[in-house]
Amino acid sequence: DKGAAPDLCYRKVFISASVGIAYGGSEGTILEVNPALSAMLGYGTDQRHKLVGRNLLSLICPSNQGSTNSAAKIMNAFQAGGPWPISFSEYCIRQDGASLHVHV
Repeated sequence: DKGAAPDLCYRKVFISASVGIAYGGSEGTILEVNPALSAMLGYGTDQRHKLVGRNLLSLICPSNQGSTNSAAKIMNAFQAGGPWPISFSEYCIRQDGASLHVHV
């Protein structure tokens, strides 16, 4: 199967990337995260499943949700099917409650 090699290559890059990567569904639901994002957010690589199924907006610090337009940018892009990529800076909440500044 000619499609298997590119898919396998992409999967290897996704897993081994040193930057955090997440896939999201059309409603902002997290479908998959790589080990780097899991670690950045304070989850072990064996705990990535705890992020899958959550809404991407649930990772934004509650104290910032009303003060930035990142949430609106994210949801508008998801609902419109693009444009991609979107770019913003935001504070995310880690599993331990600490905040983490990210650029998406």
